Amino acid sequence: MFRLLPVLLLLGLIFFGYSWLKKQPSQQKRKSIMQLLAVLLIIALVFLALTGRIHWLGAALGALVALAKPLLSLLPQILPFLRAKKTQTSGVIQPQEAAEILGLEQELAAGRLNKELIITAHKRLMQKVHPDRGGNDYLASRINQAKDVLLKSLQV
Repeated sequence: MFRLLPVLLLLGLIFFGYSWLKKQPSQQKRKSIMQLLAVLLIIALVFLALTGRIHWLGAALGALVALAKPLLSLLPQILPFLRAKKTQTSGVIQPQEAAEILGLEQELAAGRLNKELIITAHKRLMQKVHPDRGGNDYLASRINQAKDVLLKSLQV
């Protein structure tokens, strides 16, 4: 009977996880799968620790591996001395430098620069360096500033 209970619990968790995963938007499926795998790993480690098949320290270390990414993002908030120091810049970007930041140097030199190219390059870079996706505020602000400078240079 005792062996049947974990199997039923596992089947219930798999059913719940599958139904939860189906409800997630398609853009977040990969993130949801990773979260689900982390939860399953933690549950498995707790089960192994409770049944005596793994030492509780091993289970704690395994759970830390599953939670490493969220914990690392919280580390600068917990320990403020780990925050990156803000660098001082002049604040003024020339159109040539703005084109270099967005990767549009050739288009600027050839005179093919237009609003759509600037917006597309801006979106592409912001998806990579946005602070919500692990990037930093400095890079995001420089990319936004470069887009603004290039759009203003087109209007002049």
